[in-house]
Amino acid sequence: MPRPRCKINELVGESCRRQRRERSPYCTDKCKKRYHYIKNKKKIVLYGSRNRAKTSIIRNIIFPKWKKQNPKGLAIYIELMHVKDLADISERFTKSFNQSYGELAKIKTFLDTTIKLFKGLRPSYELGENGKMEFSIKSSDGKNIVDIEELLDRIHDLSEKGVPCLLCFDEFQDIAFVKKAEAILRRKFEEIGSKIPIIVLGSKQHVLTEVFEKPKAPFYKWGVKIEISNIPYEEYYPYLKERFIGELVNTSDEVLKYLQDALFRSPEEIHRIGYEANRKCSSMPLTEGIIDDLIDQYIEGNGTVFESRVDHITSQQLSFLKQIVFSRDRKVSGIYSQDFLHKVGVSSPGMQKIVKRLLDRGFIDRKGDSYTMNDPFLFYHLKKTRLS
Repeated sequence: MPRPRCKINELVGESCRRQRRERSPYCTDKCKKRYHYIKNKKKIVLYGSRNRAKTSIIRNIIFPKWKKQNPKGLAIYIELMHVKDLADISERFTKSFNQSYGELAKIKTFLDTTIKLFKGLRPSYELGENGKMEFSIKSSDGKNIVDIEELLDRIHDLSEKGVPCLLCFDEFQDIAFVKKAEAILRRKFEEIGSKIPIIVLGSKQHVLTEVFEKPKAPFYKWGVKIEISNIPYEEYYPYLKERFIGELVNTSDEVLKYLQDALFRSPEEIHRIGYEANRKCSSMPLTEGIIDDLIDQYIEGNGTVFESRVDHITSQQLSFLKQIVFSRDRKVSGIYSQDFLHKVGVSSPGMQKIVKRLLDRGFIDRKGDSYTMNDPFLFYHLKKTRLS
């Protein structure tokens, strides 16, 4: 019997090359639960802080498994980050639909049995930018963008004809900034019924609360909520040693814990510094000092990128971030107390504006009464250049 694969490798879309370790029941049970909901045509809200492998879970685990079980099924992934308006949503949806349907359309029997469902639209093959023929669907008046309501209707038709369908909307909370988007999508999702599983991903907790928890919101109480939290330390240790540390097998678990904590336990940043450690420190054990140096080198080498992010930040917003940066546990609470308002130099209404702006721009996360920064590299950049 083959040994189970390393779970962390699955999270980042890789197979464990040596397959020597048992898989953690933490991640195994979680993924089984997520896929159970999808298999049973549930609506899912998958949420968590930025860079917590939400997208990797969908694109590298859920989608491949679903496609393996549904080889003639239509799985569509739509990225909604910073979406501008309904036309932008429709354009992104059309592009994703073309890509997913185009893959299946290579199967002649699939194309022959489904193409007639596009009556009123203009399906065709055109020469793409890569020089290959690509599937394209146009509106009845020949435009390259098909209205999102029309597309959802046709996906529903495909489902009714026996074509398995799966929809995933990433950074779904950004539809809150598009007029009428919530109402339209909620109505269309309801019309689709229970035959098509829908997954929505979100990373801005304060906006997700507005979308799914406000009684008057169209998506109030919609879907099964699943939070993606931090990967346990002990689950990361073997993966980091195998994937990044290379021959440095003597690196202690304590140092690897320091690496995770220093980078806010965020997989993307951990992998970036882990890669640098593997590349630059091939003949010495990894230490806390080396980790600090690698972080410093990274933020120095990308200073212009971080400066562009904070280019328009106000002095009061910067003062708020300063309280987080120099707090003992890198978070603040009680932000409307007189003491905290005095430190930042604003009134209570002014604090509300600061927090909303920083949340909307993705500088901070809120959990309960506490606020933290979510980008460790930006955290260290500010600490070193703006707040020192």
